[in-house]
Amino acid sequence: MAQNSRENGKPPRFWFGPGLLLAISASLLIWRFAPHNTARPIIEHAVIPAAETTGLSAPDPQWLFAHIDQVGLKDSQKSRLQSLAGRWDHETTILRSELRQASEEFTAIVPSSGRRGDSLEQIQLGTTRVSELTRRLLDARRSWWNVASSLFTPEQRRQAEWAWSQRFIIGGSEGQ
Repeated sequence: MAQNSRENGKPPRFWFGPGLLLAISASLLIWRFAPHNTARPIIEHAVIPAAETTGLSAPDPQWLFAHIDQVGLKDSQKSRLQSLAGRWDHETTILRSELRQASEEFTAIVPSSGRRGDSLEQIQLGTTRVSELTRRLLDARRSWWNVASSLFTPEQRRQAEWAWSQRFIIGGSEGQ
């Protein structure tokens, strides 16, 4: 006679215990008494407000002045924009200088790292510093652009952002 699985010490392939019975019963109760909505979901159209510009789509003030004719600003807009750009230069001079210095230091470390045996820690420290300063400069540029773009018409803003994005595409906007 064959021994069953409990007698030979092996667990059964399928165990139907009280926990499984309880789980099945709860699922049936929930399914039975849950409201059944057979109608299709209604998708409402919502107006999505324009988000603040992020990342590389915030034009650099110096680049913007070099390409101001592409945007088509009036003289009054140009003078107000020039005032904001002066403020940008004043407020970010130290940050841009720190970023330039950190980039130069990092660039000097990388080629020589194999020869001198610089550790991965030194390289990571350099990239962390450059990344942090870059993030701060991009945040400042984004804030500047959110103020400066209020001087633009919606079409001028789209044109400036499009021209800025094209400079990263090979064969894009001239004067990179």
